[in-house]
Formats: sequence, C-alpha cells, structure tokens
Amino acid sequence: VPDRAEVWRVPSEARCVALWDRFDMPEHIRTHSRKVAQVACQVAEAGLTLRTVNRLFADDSTTLVSSFSERVAQAWGAGAERLPFRDDAEGARAHINAVVERETQTRIRELLPAASVDAQTRLVLVSALFFLARWEHPFRAALTAPAPFFGPGGERPCMLMRQVSTLGYAEDEHAQVVELPYGGDAFVMTVTMPALNVDINTFIASLTPATWASFSATLTEP
Repeated sequence: VPDRAEVWRVPSEARCVALWDRFDMPEHIRTHSRKVAQVACQVAEAGLTLRTVNRLFADDSTTLVSSFSERVAQAWGAGAERLPFRDDAEGARAHINAVVERETQTRIRELLPAASVDAQTRLVLVSALFFLARWEHPFRAALTAPAPFFGPGGERPCMLMRQVSTLGYAEDEHAQVVELPYGGDAFVMTVTMPALNVDINTFIASLTPATWASFSATLTEP
C-alpha cells in the first residue's frame, strides 16, 4: 500500500498566505489525479475495493489563499481541514493518523511518526491508498515452504509462497519482472527483483524510466 505525507513548517509567528509557486500544479500532477479517478471507476466496476485519503490539514491559525485551497482540491481532491498544530501538535498528529487508519481499514497505522509535526507545522498534505482484491491465481498455503532469500545482508532462510502459473514475464541482465493478476484480470501487481547475483544497489540504479517502459512493452506470457 503506497502512502505518503509531507509536512511544511514556517516560523510560528508567520502566516501562510502564499505558497503559490509550490502548488502551481504542473500537468503531470493533474494527469496523475485523472488516472486515480479512472482507476477508482474501474475498481468499482470490477467489484474490488479502492479507498484513497487525499486531504490537506492546515493549522487553525493559518490563513490560506482561497485560490490555493481551490487548486489543491482540484488537483488532489483534497479538502482542507483545520487542526491546532500550534497548540496541540500531538493531538493533531493523532487525529491525522486516525483518519488514515479508518479510511484504509486499519491497514495503514501511524502514517505520521512521533515528532513528525510540532508547533511550527502549518500544513500537512496526506495521500494514502488502500486496495483490496483477490488474486486471479491464489497461492496455496500448502505450497509455502522454506527456501533461501537473497537480501542485502546475504542469504537467509525464509518461508516463501509458490505457484506454477502462466504469467507475464520480462527480464534483462539486472532484473526479473513478473505480473500477478488480480481477479477479473483488470489489474495486476508488477513485482520486480534483482537477477541472480546482481546486488541491490546495481539493481536499483538500473530501474530508470526507460528500462521500466521497456519492461512494460515486452511483458509476455511464456
């Protein structure tokens, strides 16, 4: 479940009356917002579950320019909620975490860790997503078995799920990519991992937009 929260602080005596340049929404953000809306419609049609939390939390002593609030609502679907960061930062943090936990059906807890906001916090923009669906090819519990896992710290034993299926697959000298479809074949989880004997840093460095586009174009069912 991808999740993100960004926190902005200003001197406690200041008022947030601009921040316009920071939130002059570029086209790629508007495009992202439209794609999220389209996916939400597709999820509903497929009988799956998708819940998003996009919300702006502002200190109750902060003045927001109306055009700023309208721009955030347009780009992110994020309404502004007032919280007492200056007077009760911990209570404000707890409230935000409770909202995210409720909207993601308890899957995301403590999105904002302790001390992530304080009396100088003026704005918190939260974006979290919850997606629930059944696999098209479920993993059988009886096939889960010990096997070596190759992590940055070396090899260690783990309990790994197994299945034999026909799936979308691609590879190059640095990575292996497989698609795990959800029920109805409307959505997939794309899993990427290092090729055998490729260290994690080399693997990460190889994941450029160009290589990802190449994988997406060449994923095939073997």
